[in-house]
Amino acid sequence: MSLETDLTRWLSRELVKDRKEKPICKITLRHASPGTKGNEVETIDMTERILSLDSIPELAEEIISRAQTDADGIGNVQRYTVTLYALGDVRAVLRWPFRIRANGDEFDEAGEESPNSKGLLSQLMRHNEALAKTMVHAVAGITTVMARRLESSDNTVTRLTEQHYKSMELLEEAKSDQHTRDMELLTTEAAESRKNQMFEKLALLVPVMINKLAGQKVLNSEDPAAMMLKAFSESISPEQFAVIQRSLKPEQLILLGQILQPAKQLPSGNGTS
Repeated sequence: MSLETDLTRWLSRELVKDRKEKPICKITLRHASPGTKGNEVETIDMTERILSLDSIPELAEEIISRAQTDADGIGNVQRYTVTLYALGDVRAVLRWPFRIRANGDEFDEAGEESPNSKGLLSQLMRHNEALAKTMVHAVAGITTVMARRLESSDNTVTRLTEQHYKSMELLEEAKSDQHTRDMELLTTEAAESRKNQMFEKLALLVPVMINKLAGQKVLNSEDPAAMMLKAFSESISPEQFAVIQRSLKPEQLILLGQILQPAKQLPSGNGTS
């Protein structure tokens, strides 16, 4: 409920009373300063006014507006008293006290606060508000910085992870290509080995075939059976020969030695018959 409404109700109740020969002739607005009688702010002469119930709200608004203007000039919360005087009386008939805060009170300097509990409380509340604002701004700044650092770290981790996966893919591709190259090399070496073996066999058989077709010894050649026997004797390892020895009878072993001994003495190249 506003001050204008309360003051309107109070004036409506007091001004319509039948005061016989002493009607209300004057209304004063007084500033109630602490420790003093206060100063008179406004005086309204009621003898020159035509009073009605419809005009009382306008009168109340006028009084409150004048008090607000005076409080704005002083600052902080100020106390006022509306006083009614009857015709012929020096003393007041009725008083209606109220308090009103200056509109620019939040901009007052600290030195204008009263040196009492209310002034100290007001100063403490203002300091707490400033501290709270400082803390809020500091936390907001720290949160913003940490959020930016976290976002940067996430981007770095994501980039490094992608690079790691790409490196692994390249390594797997390189390993796959190396395996393919190794298989191709082994295939090529095997083919070359087969070709060399085939040419070696042909080199042994071609002179014999030409001599047989010609019916006489046209080219120098060696006996293929002797060459194969020589190759067999050279290819047997000591371990294999030991196994053969254990499986043969003594007379068979002597016969085998007689067969292989001449074969080992044959020349490795094409000889002359």
